[in-house]
Amino acid sequence: MNRVKNITNKNTMNKHLNIKKIKKLVFIFVLLFSALVMFSCIPSNDKKREIHSIFELNDENITIGVGTGSNSLMLAEKELSKAKILIFTDESLGYNAVKIGQIDAYVFDRIPLQKVIKAGFEGVKILDDNLTTTTRVAIGLSKNPRINNIKELINQKLKELRDEGIIDEMYNRWVIEENEEMPDIKSADNPTMELIVGTTGTIPPFTFYKGDTLTGFDIELVERIAAKLNAKITYKVYDFDSIVMALVTNDIDIASGNLNVTEERAESIDYSDVIYENYVTALVRDYDEEKFDTISFFKDLHNSFSKTFIRENRYELFISGILCTLRITFFSILFGTILGFILFLICYNTGNNVNSVIKIIFWLLRRVPIVVMLMVFYYIIFSKMSIDSQVVATFVFIIIFSAEVAELLINTINNIDKGQFEAAYALGFGKEKTFFKILLPQTFPIMYPTFKNMIVELVRSTAVVGYIAVQDLTKVGDVVRSRTYDAFFPLIAVAIIYIILAEFLIMIIERLRNIKGLGKESKYLKGVKRND
Repeated sequence: MNRVKNITNKNTMNKHLNIKKIKKLVFIFVLLFSALVMFSCIPSNDKKREIHSIFELNDENITIGVGTGSNSLMLAEKELSKAKILIFTDESLGYNAVKIGQIDAYVFDRIPLQKVIKAGFEGVKILDDNLTTTTRVAIGLSKNPRINNIKELINQKLKELRDEGIIDEMYNRWVIEENEEMPDIKSADNPTMELIVGTTGTIPPFTFYKGDTLTGFDIELVERIAAKLNAKITYKVYDFDSIVMALVTNDIDIASGNLNVTEERAESIDYSDVIYENYVTALVRDYDEEKFDTISFFKDLHNSFSKTFIRENRYELFISGILCTLRITFFSILFGTILGFILFLICYNTGNNVNSVIKIIFWLLRRVPIVVMLMVFYYIIFSKMSIDSQVVATFVFIIIFSAEVAELLINTINNIDKGQFEAAYALGFGKEKTFFKILLPQTFPIMYPTFKNMIVELVRSTAVVGYIAVQDLTKVGDVVRSRTYDAFFPLIAVAIIYIILAEFLIMIIERLRNIKGLGKESKYLKGVKRND
């Protein structure tokens, strides 16, 4: 009775210790990141020359930022060829890089940059002049479309909308008046086709999230086209640099997300007629607005929290992103561990030929970057199948995690003294009984610390699933940053949430370990000196 009571007290104490550990970790990281944000907000004392014209950027001492795969990159290379060019995967990170003086300017379309200033983003300004070449925006199409005559159908409906004056009215409402209310567009009652639309959701006012709802000029446009085509729409949200690949592999039918027409892209994808043109300018640092004090910092911190979580109920986006990340991680751990154990048993019980094949597979999986593997499976191996991108991501991580578990088991077993095999056989144990009664009870305690680290690494690794249109925690952070233009607070929030998720999963594994008794000494090993 006393023993049961002691075990219960011990489990209760462990539970409280785990909760205290999580609270302590969160508190430490909040303090650490708050300090980092405070120091990062302090303006630099080095006064670079103030820039007044975009053509002053054409200087070898100037560093400019551009977006991945954007037309701004090609125009900057053409008209600002002397400047050093840095490529950013996220526009909001580029804006903040200008603000804190990491780069001299960020070159992008004038309309999204105006949106940044009007949203209250301080310490920067837009130059008055533009590059000589404008960017042309159209709907992206596949060169080998799933839907027959899709280009002709899209162009026909664009012409009808233009002739009716709807496109001009939309442009005036979304871009000039900055009215973010999506009109009620009647969807097809009995759709005759499905239109799979790829977008980014991160470029206001063209494609962005309002709360957890996709909206913007480009979204309204495809909704109106779909209504005229009597089509049902399915949206897939990608990182911008993945959207062209989605068209090439026919993962989507059209791409609508402020997509620039470029000669290089035209080699891989097709375009609709041009919808509108954008002027390209630059966002530069505004030295006149630089200011910092502790009171304003804490006020900004409060505002950042409100913009990140409260405004437009954005906490709901974070909840959906957390659940997505948890689903992928949980099933990857569960099925990856089971598959890894099966692979280990195959290696343990088969000849060298099978082992060599499996080891080559392990070697490949360990050396191919995860993001590349995700894209290979999604855009090539499963491109002809209608499999949800979240399922594909989970499948890939199961394979990766199983290979790591199998390798860990193999390496751990190989480090156990061979004399124990001989002793077990001398006592009349068969191969199977030796394995399950002598080897495994020693293997689990040895591999457990490494297994926990593998879980932490798995949680971190899931951050790349946005490349295949999965709305995970990291992607949600990107979406929120595109609305708040605040790079720091959403990144800090996402980092802390990942830490909590990793600790939460490890806590579950710890509980399961205590319940199942994994790592407890086998009765066959009592009194055995394993290091002799």
